[in-house]
Amino acid sequence: MPELPEVETVRKVLEKLIIGLRIINVQVIYEKMLVNVSKREFENLVDQTFLSVERRGKYLIFNLDDYIIISHLRMEGKFYLEEDVKLVKHEHIKFYLSKGLVLRYIDVRKFGRMYLYKKNVDIYKCEPLKNLGKEIEEIDFDYLKTKLNVKLKIKTFLLNQTIILGLGNIYANEVLFDSKINPFKNSCELTNLEIERLIISIKKILERAIILGGSTIKSFSSSKRITGLFQNELKVHMKEKCSECGSFIRKRRINGRTTYYCRKCQNGPMVIGLSGSIATGKTYVSNIISNFGYEVIDCDEISKEAFEKYSTAIYKIFNSLDRKYIAKIIFDDFEKRKQLNKVIHSYVYTKINKLILFSSEKVLFVSVPLLFEVNWVDIFDKIVVVYCRRDIQLQRLIERDNISSEYASKIIKTQIDIEEKKFMGDYVIDTSDNVKKQVKDLLERLKCQ
Repeated sequence: MPELPEVETVRKVLEKLIIGLRIINVQVIYEKMLVNVSKREFENLVDQTFLSVERRGKYLIFNLDDYIIISHLRMEGKFYLEEDVKLVKHEHIKFYLSKGLVLRYIDVRKFGRMYLYKKNVDIYKCEPLKNLGKEIEEIDFDYLKTKLNVKLKIKTFLLNQTIILGLGNIYANEVLFDSKINPFKNSCELTNLEIERLIISIKKILERAIILGGSTIKSFSSSKRITGLFQNELKVHMKEKCSECGSFIRKRRINGRTTYYCRKCQNGPMVIGLSGSIATGKTYVSNIISNFGYEVIDCDEISKEAFEKYSTAIYKIFNSLDRKYIAKIIFDDFEKRKQLNKVIHSYVYTKINKLILFSSEKVLFVSVPLLFEVNWVDIFDKIVVVYCRRDIQLQRLIERDNISSEYASKIIKTQIDIEEKKFMGDYVIDTSDNVKKQVKDLLERLKCQ
């Protein structure tokens, strides 16, 4: 969706092109674009001249001799000024102007809207402008401090057009990264220093974006097909890695809006994945980490929750809810194992992400036995592999589950080989050596990052 910088770019271009041009005729092709006026009334704007083009937030305001048109581009609305040609695809309103030119409004999704008011009406007391907030240059500390006193995620707060005008999803992501504020933090919890940083970032990001003509994301372009350049300066939106610290950029949804952020730079917890293979000692290592005072999320426990929640679906697969029986079946039957994983893994993935998002810990461990098998690497900042030699792993599994060597080998082969996993993580803890010392050393190293 075009945001303030994009709309301002459109305004500037149109102002240069249409001021002084007279309307010869108006053709409304898609009447639902009009909100408070009929097609007949709108097409009666003949002999009106464009005097100026203004902007309020994301709204364009066209001042004519006797009327005012208010336009919102919504998702993909565009204005093009061209010589008269035949009707083009997705064209909904045409203004035939003097000098043989046509101002076309084109909108693929048909979400754009236009309002028409007579000049003697105070448009700022009418829809859609009456409840809008302040422009970026009008924002100061006292105003924002008062407005922030609500329990909303700060990302959601910034998108509220009744508070701050023009901030959309892209620029809210960029502003929060620039001000080093976590998008999941509640607005009422911001410190005075964070509020000051937020104001500086809002003004800096939007003013820079206006200078560069906005961001050309997907199909946005301004009148005359002029495209923006600010997308070349985006730091987090649609990025894979943080340009400042090298961490993976996280992509999550907040109140339905896609949010990009760097967990490390924006004061989220460092999330450490703890994995390995069956019978390598993950539980032992997890317990030691917990004893040092760190929270460890156990995906095995979450899997049990999922098992209870989706017991009906699981029963349909196995005709049983006996876990020992199911455990034996899934190691012998690949298709049933695949079906079970489909049921369980979606729940586990959603749950651990939710726990991460709302964690107040500085460092958070998540034990995921099949981390590499399910390819959840992107969730974590660092990954610790719990390792032991294959012969030790085999012997432990035989003794733990009281099974034969052949069956233990079969179970182990259903996972990625531990010798391969050893090189897939950032750290390795070898449970055949002094585990407590290795864990302590690991925690010390993590504190330095």
